[in-house]
Amino acid sequence: MPKLKILFVHTYPLDQLVPFVRQDLLLLQQMYQVEELALTSLRLPKGPLVSPEVWRAIARNDLVFVWFNSPLAIIAKVLKKPCLLVGGGADVVNLPEIGYGVGLMPSRRRFLAKMGFRLASQVLLFSNSSRQSLQVFIGKRTQNFKTLYLAVDGDVYKPGSNKTSQVLTVGYVNINNLRRKGLQTFAAASCITPDIPYKLGGKVTEQAAIEIIKSVASSNLEYLGYLDDSQLLAEYQRARVYAQLSAHEGFGMALAEAMACECVPVVTAQGSIPEVVGDTGVYVVVEDPIAASEAIERVIKDSNSELLGKRARQRIIDMFPISKRKNELQVIIETVVTR
Repeated sequence: MPKLKILFVHTYPLDQLVPFVRQDLLLLQQMYQVEELALTSLRLPKGPLVSPEVWRAIARNDLVFVWFNSPLAIIAKVLKKPCLLVGGGADVVNLPEIGYGVGLMPSRRRFLAKMGFRLASQVLLFSNSSRQSLQVFIGKRTQNFKTLYLAVDGDVYKPGSNKTSQVLTVGYVNINNLRRKGLQTFAAASCITPDIPYKLGGKVTEQAAIEIIKSVASSNLEYLGYLDDSQLLAEYQRARVYAQLSAHEGFGMALAEAMACECVPVVTAQGSIPEVVGDTGVYVVVEDPIAASEAIERVIKDSNSELLGKRARQRIIDMFPISKRKNELQVIIETVVTR
């Protein structure tokens, strides 16, 4: 029996696919015949809905699997192809107070996004928080939304042998993430506990953001710059604490990876974070550097911090294994193609 043909669509350059999207691509390639379509590789001045190339690609496959571009479900519906949409970030939430989400979309694009979400065979949100946010965005109850958590490879993200008394956070360094990822709170917290090494990793996409961080940080904060996969793993394995001081998270992949490496999470209770951390971390008020610094210091000095890290890892292994996402994707795909 021939393998099901799946069109895997995303909005990233082919050589810059983010790890959690690449993970889905690899999982699907293990089970099906997959054609990858990077919308950024096409010249689409009027958008994908009027692109003959996009229409032809959808037509020649049995199912469309789309990351972060819900309007493609409209084409799939016209061509009578099942469509799975995956998302849970700025595509579903509206947080104008931090300059993030669907409220920033032009009205036409927002209308098309809503239509796409309604027409998709299934919308896979990577947290309950994201699913609830999408329900608010759509404005009426629908039956095609499902929470399907992202996954962490516990065989890759695992503890090393050299934990040190330092705290890490990771994220793109831009103006939006100063609040959304809590980078500015993290930097301010470093001034309150100057004896603890703070490390910030992530590519600078707006120079003004790193200047703001430097202006509020103490000398104990080290900016690591962009980290490739092996460098990031090494930092996870060294850090005793991972801080996710976000004003919003759709899932928190770096947080989950760090927990798998036995970092103790110091976090806010915003968005999906409680779904990832559960009772294995220390919660602090959002945008409160004093509370954050006190929690970080408390964990660093706690004689049981090693045990706390082990509990954090076990939660990730139990809740978010790759095998679970792979199996659920297979069931969902084979269900929608036989409807």
